[in-house]
Amino acid sequence: MAVIPTLYFARSGVPGGLVLLNGSATPPTAIQAQQIPVLKVQMVMTDGVIQGTITHNWGLDKSSPTYFDPELWYVVQNTTDGAPGATWLPLLTFDLTNTNVVLVNKIVGAAATPTGATYLITLRNNAAMLNAAGGGF
Repeated sequence: MAVIPTLYFARSGVPGGLVLLNGSATPPTAIQAQQIPVLKVQMVMTDGVIQGTITHNWGLDKSSPTYFDPELWYVVQNTTDGAPGATWLPLLTFDLTNTNVVLVNKIVGAAATPTGATYLITLRNNAAMLNAAGGGF
């Protein structure tokens, strides 16, 4: 797997949270991860790249993939196709089977179609959200 530019951004889960990661190429340590309920990642996947990893180090329990944890969503910040009127949008799928890492898979279209893009991916640790809220909703 190619090494791709991945930057991590996170604040601690306390009100007015401390900035723990601000554009770091290094993922959170296990100690930092215990304080992070939401992790944001900027990932650059060029045309030839089809898979990347996000290391959150939350140490989720083995049942987490059953409940689709961590929750995640993403936006495409920009694409490598500068042509006016471009009609394609690079899509991603996610593998949640590892309790410390999320695999990001880019769906590749026709060979002639550029597929490079920069993604902003947000992960939310529901267990940390519950702990920060006092154990319940």
